[in-house]
Amino acid sequence: MQTPTADRLAREGALFQNAFVSAPSCTPSRAAILTGQYHWRLGSTANLWSVLPGDLRTYPEELAKAGYFTGHWRKAWGPGTLGKPRTHDPSGPTFKGFGDFLKAPHAGHRLLLARRV
Repeated sequence: MQTPTADRLAREGALFQNAFVSAPSCTPSRAAILTGQYHWRLGSTANLWSVLPGDLRTYPEELAKAGYFTGHWRKAWGPGTLGKPRTHDPSGPTFKGFGDFLKAPHAGHRLLLARRV
């Protein structure tokens, strides 16, 4: 089968030879990444269109408590609803791209940047 678009993505982007997810669906995968837990430990949070309970700790929120500025591009948590007392996406504010993230006011915050290798 010829796959010119997929071939171009692999050539110009990042190609993962051995990548695994804990669940073959978006919401449980995002919940697992945000919390660092397997989706089967997250109860109803691992269902599509579920609730992310306010008492479930996430890495971005813990980083924010430690003084780091976090954010995301495109989709982070969801689809689903945020449980109280959460009022915003636990991944931080949405940015149009990495450049906009770097331009955002970070006064009093530390930046934790990941470098592509």
